[in-house]
Amino acid sequence: MRMNLFSLPLTAALFLALGAHSTGAMAAEGGRALDARDYRNCVDLSARAPQAAHDVASDWLVAGGGIPAQHCAALSLAGLGRFDEAALALEAAAENLRIAEMNGAYTGFFRRGEGLVGELLGQAGNAWLLAGDAMQAYTAFSQGLTEVAPGSPPARALTIDRARASGIAGDYVAALEDLDKAVDWAADWAVDWPAGGAHIRAKERAEILVLRASAYRNLGRIEEAMSDLERAFALIPDDREALLERGNLSLMTDDWVGAEADWRQVIRLYPASPAAAAATVNLEKLEAENSSEAEED
Repeated sequence: MRMNLFSLPLTAALFLALGAHSTGAMAAEGGRALDARDYRNCVDLSARAPQAAHDVASDWLVAGGGIPAQHCAALSLAGLGRFDEAALALEAAAENLRIAEMNGAYTGFFRRGEGLVGELLGQAGNAWLLAGDAMQAYTAFSQGLTEVAPGSPPARALTIDRARASGIAGDYVAALEDLDKAVDWAADWAVDWPAGGAHIRAKERAEILVLRASAYRNLGRIEEAMSDLERAFALIPDDREALLERGNLSLMTDDWVGAEADWRQVIRLYPASPAAAAATVNLEKLEAENSSEAEED
């Protein structure tokens, strides 16, 4: 009955938004302005009209668009729901970029030495998760980690994503190992960020704590799971994933009333979210179980 927090869906829209966000790092200052602008436009189009973006990227590849065109083509495949193809295309783009950087070859307007190979592999891993292949995702995230500086922002993101892949695959020990690292990093994050930054960091820290609580719960370590949830609520009161996970934990300890209250709170506060969909499924199963027990009595 309990929804595994690790398996809350990464939507295609969110995946494409992450891909679009990376274009700022991938377009070099002082690069060919027309190419950089075309690249950003193509990536933006992949979220709004993926077939059109795929057509543009395909023509661009034929014209020698190289790795930027490969990246846009891969994102458009994700937008079309062809996630396994997108993952393979992103892995190919990452490998081409790695070889080009190693040989000192021209890489379009991608900057060198900023962990972009790792970021592309991270996108490939998330595409594999969307394709339902957690093991391939784990491999992509692990390869990505070899391409970035330890403890760097890309390394943190890849470590958390790899923990998610481990959790989806049911390997909670491996997930916990990565999440322990992520929690240690999060403790060192600065809180004196500009407007809005502190809240963003708090949200990221809460997400890590909730994921670790889910790993603890699945390993039967109830007290540690509850401790992490309390820390998450201290950072973000009424965090939707924390509410969902506390409901899961309450059910595990036979607190059906507490579980129902948290799940209904998720639905009330975040009605259109994946967490609300998971809470709805949990409530339906809980009600069915209650009805079954009532009939037996």
